[in-house]
Amino acid sequence: MSPDYGESPDLIETRAKLAAARALRKSPLGKIASAVGLDGNRKRRTAREVHEAYCEIFYPDGATLSRAGAIVLDDLAEAAGLGAASWDTDHAELCILEGKRRLMLHLLSRFRLSPERAAATTRELENNR
Repeated sequence: MSPDYGESPDLIETRAKLAAARALRKSPLGKIASAVGLDGNRKRRTAREVHEAYCEIFYPDGATLSRAGAIVLDDLAEAAGLGAASWDTDHAELCILEGKRRLMLHLLSRFRLSPERAAATTRELENNR
């Protein structure tokens, strides 16, 4: 039924969301999400296993942030607006930005950096700019 026949805006929105979700599942991004377990079939990992995986990617030698890791962290921090003030008055935009910031802080918390290592990482990021 089309909107011309009196469908409620809520029903139209719900149908659009369902169609978008079906399209996403069939898309390459949806297939990746399914492969990594974002479809609810996720393997549970130990905290140690997750910590070691993050460190293996960003600190391959165990001490120094890799050049690629620095580039990725810098890009993510910029995309998340980390360290920047939020001047947008739109509630939805502020919620989106807060979600990005929380995800970035979650990523950084996975490194379990000591204050010394955090300072060294900060210097490495600044030097790679």
